[in-house]
Amino acid sequence: MILFSSTSLILLVFCSFSYFVVINGRIAITIDSSSSEEEHKPKHKEPCCTDRMKNRDESDIDCGGFNCPKCQDMKKCTSPNDCLSDVCINNTCIPSPSCLDRIRNQDESDIDCGGLSCPKCQNMKSCTSSNDCLSNVCINSTCIPSPSCQDQIKNQDETDIDCGGRSCQKCQDTKTCNVACDCLSDVCIKNKCIPSPSCQDQIKNQDETDVDCGGSICPKCNNGKACNTSVDCLSDQCRVQFCQTCSLVSFENGDFESGTISDWTLGGGLRTSISSSEILPKYFLPGGQFYNYTIAMTHSSIVTNGSDPLLGDLMPGIVEGGQYSFRVEDLEKGGYASVISRKINNYFCLDIYFSWLAVLQNGNHSSNQSSLVIVQLDDFTTGESLILRRYDAGATGSGVDNRFQAKDDYFYTPAWQSEHLAIDNTRFGHNFTLTVLAADCEPSGHVGYLYLDSFSGSGVDNRFQAKDDYFYTPAWQSEHLAIDNTRFGHNFTLTVLAADCEPSGHVGYLYLDSFSGLSP
Repeated sequence: MILFSSTSLILLVFCSFSYFVVINGRIAITIDSSSSEEEHKPKHKEPCCTDRMKNRDESDIDCGGFNCPKCQDMKKCTSPNDCLSDVCINNTCIPSPSCLDRIRNQDESDIDCGGLSCPKCQNMKSCTSSNDCLSNVCINSTCIPSPSCQDQIKNQDETDIDCGGRSCQKCQDTKTCNVACDCLSDVCIKNKCIPSPSCQDQIKNQDETDVDCGGSICPKCNNGKACNTSVDCLSDQCRVQFCQTCSLVSFENGDFESGTISDWTLGGGLRTSISSSEILPKYFLPGGQFYNYTIAMTHSSIVTNGSDPLLGDLMPGIVEGGQYSFRVEDLEKGGYASVISRKINNYFCLDIYFSWLAVLQNGNHSSNQSSLVIVQLDDFTTGESLILRRYDAGATGSGVDNRFQAKDDYFYTPAWQSEHLAIDNTRFGHNFTLTVLAADCEPSGHVGYLYLDSFSGSGVDNRFQAKDDYFYTPAWQSEHLAIDNTRFGHNFTLTVLAADCEPSGHVGYLYLDSFSGLSP
């Protein structure tokens, strides 16, 4: 052994079969002459987790795999088991999920926010429910600001963007609205705010007499609209505070003064196999089951001034006014029925008038076999019969009322029977149909016919006569409503009113009697 003084250092030097060591400044040399050459050759080391080499099944140097410790973040990995974080993404260990890892993981709805674990998300971040958002508003998977009247979004109960509803200010003109109070103008029409007031705002305002018409500013009103004076109406007629156009000519040949049946419809046919109770006028009109064109065109006609050929002076002239009237069914026996009908469309007047005369020959038959007349005025729009007169020449006389008188084997009306229908404004614009039927008896040996005149919107009721300053009825006026089986079991109401004049200086009164289900 050889010793040298030097620094505090241990140094082993292998040289062939000997070595030297430096310890605390002294060098000792040892030569092992007994070791074999093989024993002093370098040996191959086994791989381990500290050899600073990536070997065996390590995923990165000295980590990962089955034998070595798990890898730190950002080391390579082949599975989550290689990583301390248990997260291996794209072959790299990344930190365990957190709300600060700048990765959308866990149950986050956006990066590091939303879900059950992380803070709520700011506006415009992704969300799956309102709980993900600071604003508590998630729309279309995006957090948006809490609703307000300045968020430029239609929300809350707004009717348009940031206006309308209970919370926000009223909307400007042309904005969407639900009700008038959504609008600054207080006018909401078809869900739009419009200016007010005007003649197009669909509101009765200014000095209008009806919606957007009448008064001094807006256009005149159409028929059926409310008015104060005639200047409010296009027709220049204001009656009972409604605009209308009413005159004889408003029915165009309602009085047959053209000498033709223009605007009227004729019908006719045989009734020899039909009981009176089964007869309805529509059966004999065009399209009806008993309609016969030849009978319809030949059994009824326009007539001129004169007397009835069968009863003469017992009846008034067969034309009530003007030069012409119309006779329904002829004066010859034979078991026929004839009909005339007229429809008035879109009617706005307050009255309908017409008059008739009737002749029924009594053949000592039952009511069901006897000659027959039917006078019927219907509200075609509602399907209601407003006037219905149905008379027959039954042997007992029960098929007629005191409008009729008897002479030999005839029942006849000694005066024109004026009918007047007063129309209230709930029927304005409706369609009305007047239909009149006259028929011989079923056995065909006795006649039935009727004269019709003065169908119009204005007229004078000739049931009254005049004496000094009074109008009065010279005879009891019998009213008869024939009821068909479609009204069986219905409830009916009779109402009668009489009133003095408004200034209180003139009387009006009425006597009522014989309200019954039987003819007097």
